[in-house]
Amino acid sequence: MSYAKPLTASLTVGTDPLSLILLSNGSEISLPALWVRERTQDPSQLDHCSQQRLFNPHALPIDLSFQSIVETDTGVFIRFSDSHEECFDKKWLLDAACYQTSRPSPKPWNSAHSIHRVAWQALDKRQVVVETLDRYFVDGFFLLTQAPTTRQSILEVAETFGKVRETNFGQVFEVVSREGSEDLAYRNVALDLHTDNPYRADPPGIQLLHCLVNDARGGETTLVDSLAVCEALRRIDPDGFNLLTQLAVRFRYVDDCYDIESEKPLIALDAIGNVKGLYYSPRLDFLPLASESVLQMFHRARKGLAMLLADPSYKLSFRLRPGDVLIFDNLRLLHGREAFDPTDGQRHLQGCYIDPDELISKHKRLRRQMMAEPGY
Repeated sequence: MSYAKPLTASLTVGTDPLSLILLSNGSEISLPALWVRERTQDPSQLDHCSQQRLFNPHALPIDLSFQSIVETDTGVFIRFSDSHEECFDKKWLLDAACYQTSRPSPKPWNSAHSIHRVAWQALDKRQVVVETLDRYFVDGFFLLTQAPTTRQSILEVAETFGKVRETNFGQVFEVVSREGSEDLAYRNVALDLHTDNPYRADPPGIQLLHCLVNDARGGETTLVDSLAVCEALRRIDPDGFNLLTQLAVRFRYVDDCYDIESEKPLIALDAIGNVKGLYYSPRLDFLPLASESVLQMFHRARKGLAMLLADPSYKLSFRLRPGDVLIFDNLRLLHGREAFDPTDGQRHLQGCYIDPDELISKHKRLRRQMMAEPGY
């Protein structure tokens, strides 16, 4: 299943008023003069080696407008009201206007969702990598199979997608039962659904969990898509939903060496109000100091969120097998684990984190290479 084909789009010139119009999948969007002007490709105003501007776009006139637009065979020659004139390549403008479509949009899922699996050996094919990352952007996760089961091999897997982000747990953390451990994840108890490291100012964006051994009874992995759950909460309790996006809670992690804390709302939104994910770990969060009425409303909404997260209709449950590597968005997906019996067998996972920037960059670069091939 591929999502890498570009959307159908074209540019046309409007005359009343003078405008540059993007036509995309049946929709019309007028490209503002300021938006076009600051994307100048003029060598006197843009260093093409660094792709950094040689002028300050913040100094452009507020009322900047198009003075004339003339279509050419491959572009549009534009004269702006600040006297700048330039011929813009149509394809370049289309790519700039449609950049957000270069990766597929997230699609919320529930317990009926099919897990996308891909063999480790198949990642030597560019198309497989692009299509796998397409699924990552849509689903928030995928399952890599048949990876090596040697210790530290998770680093090789991780660096296929991005640089490993080290935390106070090191580059790689061990998920194996250790009585008296400083973290409940390293014991054999059940782990409720949570996101990792919400106490950090900038929590890790992507988590990898690599199964080395799993022959103990129990220990199934659980996943829930916060997009589906949060949108359900928005429908059921819009006021409570809004409060969970606004009122910050305090998250804190403490051990003998570290005391890390930050404050943030439970529900994270993007710039246009869409849910990005959750900062969620009931073992680590503390209510803010607010009036009793506000806290009661907040707690009611938080309980409603917890009830939705516990609803089996949203939860995927599956058993990781040796060689499986679960790769998931740590903000969008909540993960957990059923209790397991360490006297019945061994369960040993290794985990690490990577930041999403390099993964996104790799997807864009490989996708551009594919699109440049003849016949694509």
